[in-house]
Amino acid sequence: MKTPLYNEFLKYIGNNVSRFHMPGHKGQDIYNLGNLWLYDITEVKNFDNLLYSNGVIKQVEDKYSEIYNSYASVISTQGSTLGVQMMVTAAYMIQNGQSNKIIIDRNAHASAVNTIAVLGFEPVWVYPDECNNNYMPGVISANCLEEVILCNQDAEIVYITSPNYFGEMADLKSISDICKKHNKLLLVDNAHGAHLKFIEGDLHPMDCNCDCCCDSLHKSLPVLTGGGMVHTLNPEISKYLKRAARIYSSTSPSYLTMLSIDCLCSYIEGGLKSDLQMLIEKIDEIKKLICDLGFDLPSGKLDPIKISIGPGKFNCTAGQIAEKLREFNVEPEYVGSYWVLLMTSPQNISEDFVNLKDALIDMSKTFHKTVRKSKIDEKAKYLKTQQILPIKEAIFKKFKTIKTVKSLNKISAQIIVTVPPCVPIVMPGEIVSREAIDLLLFHKIYFIDVVDD
Repeated sequence: MKTPLYNEFLKYIGNNVSRFHMPGHKGQDIYNLGNLWLYDITEVKNFDNLLYSNGVIKQVEDKYSEIYNSYASVISTQGSTLGVQMMVTAAYMIQNGQSNKIIIDRNAHASAVNTIAVLGFEPVWVYPDECNNNYMPGVISANCLEEVILCNQDAEIVYITSPNYFGEMADLKSISDICKKHNKLLLVDNAHGAHLKFIEGDLHPMDCNCDCCCDSLHKSLPVLTGGGMVHTLNPEISKYLKRAARIYSSTSPSYLTMLSIDCLCSYIEGGLKSDLQMLIEKIDEIKKLICDLGFDLPSGKLDPIKISIGPGKFNCTAGQIAEKLREFNVEPEYVGSYWVLLMTSPQNISEDFVNLKDALIDMSKTFHKTVRKSKIDEKAKYLKTQQILPIKEAIFKKFKTIKTVKSLNKISAQIIVTVPPCVPIVMPGEIVSREAIDLLLFHKIYFIDVVDD
C-alpha cells in the first residue's frame, strides 16, 4: 500500500520495541479488543508530529492534497470541530483584524459560533431560503448571499454549511463565484461531504473553487471517529492552518485515527469510486421503493448517499417508522418530528439493504394510509431575534440557569440549538422572545443559560 504511516508502523511493530514512552498500555491488549493497541503510540522517532508535520504525516497530508486537488490539506484527529476552528482562525489571521464582521450561515455548527466568539467576530447572519422539505433546515442561495454581501462590504469572510445534516446541498459554484466577484474569502463546513469528491458532478468545495473547507472523513468513509481534513486552495490560508491548529488541538493526537486516514488513501486509489457508484444504485432502488409504497422523500439537491424517510401517505410517526426499522435490525442515524435519517457508506453490506427493504414492505402493510396530504406543513424555523450583547461578551459574562418558561426578554448566554437537525433557536447575546420560548419548549428544552444581570 502507498501508505507511509502504515508502513512505518509495520517496521516499528516488527522490531518488537520495548515501549518506554506513552501511552500507558504499552501496546498490550489488556481488554481483549484486538491488536489496535499495537498501533496506538506517541511521537516517537520516525513518526513525525501532527502539529509540526514534516515526515510521514506530512506525506499523508500531501497525498490528500493530490487526491482533493487542493493547494494544501491538513489532518484533524478531532473531526470537523477542530477543522472549523482551524479554517476560521486562519482566515482571521490573514485578514489581520481589518474587519470584525463575518457573514455566516445561521445553520452554522456550534464550533463555528464559539470560534467567532473567541476571535471577537460579530456575525452577519444569512438565513436559508424557505425549504420545501418539512422540518429540514434548508440552504442559503447565491442571490440571498449576494444581497447580504452588498449590505456588508466591510465583512471579508463568508462561512456556509453544505451539505447540511440531512444532505441538503447549496449551489457552491454560484456562491463561490459571488464571493470571488466581491473579493470575499469563502469557508465551507463540508463535514458531511468528504465522499462528494468521488462522485460525479463537481460536488466537493475544492471542485467549486472555494477557498477552504473541512471534511469529516469518518462520517461517510471508513475512517475512525474524529478523522478529518482541512483543504484549502488559498496559499495564504495554508500558511496559517497549522498555526491555528496549535491553538486548539490536543498535543496528543490519536495515531490510530491518523493511521485510518492514511489507510483510506489506498482505498481511494483502489475501489472507492466504483463502490460509491454501486452504493448509489442500491440507494436509488430503495428510494424508488419508498416512493412506490407511499412514504415520503425530500426534494431538491441532495447528497446521493443519504436516505430520509417520512410518513408520507401513512398514518404513522417518524418514531413508529424507526421502531419498525429496529424490529428488522436497522438502526437509523436520527429520528425527528417527521423524518427518519439513514446515513450510508460503501461499507454497508448487502444484508443491510435487504433488512431495510423488508422493513419498508412490512411497514406498508402494517401502517394505515390516511387521506391527509403527503407532507405536513411544518418548516424549520429560524428566528430573527434582537442582538443586545456581542456574542463574545455574552458567552463570557456571568450567567445563571433558569427555566425556559421564565426566560422572556432575558439575554441568552449560550448557543441553543435543537438536537439534529441542529437549527439554532437563539444565539449568545440575543433576546429570548416569546416565539423562541415556544420553539424551545416544542423541542423539549426546559432550561436555558441567561446573562446574570
